[in-house]
Amino acid sequence: MKVYETWVQGVTGRRVEVEAENQKDAEIKAMREFTALVGAENDVVEVLHITRIDKWYGEMTPAKIRDFYDRNGNMTLLDLSCETGLTIPELKKILMEDES
Repeated sequence: MKVYETWVQGVTGRRVEVEAENQKDAEIKAMREFTALVGAENDVVEVLHITRIDKWYGEMTPAKIRDFYDRNGNMTLLDLSCETGLTIPELKKILMEDES
């Protein structure tokens, strides 16, 4: 099983982490879990962002995260959070660290 992090939107938005064999299955599982959690109707729920995160666990040092973020100029902190599996406050702390 692979681990995917998704951002699912309905009346509200929510980060949902699921295990699935592939990305399509992960989207379906995330929408079902989101619907169950917030009581949304299936027809108004969509996956806005999905990222496989199991590949990043344990591989990204703070220096690698800063370098990755610097090389991707259009990346938001939410995108970086989805890529690394870290929360936005954790990423802010890493990105603001003084390397000297």
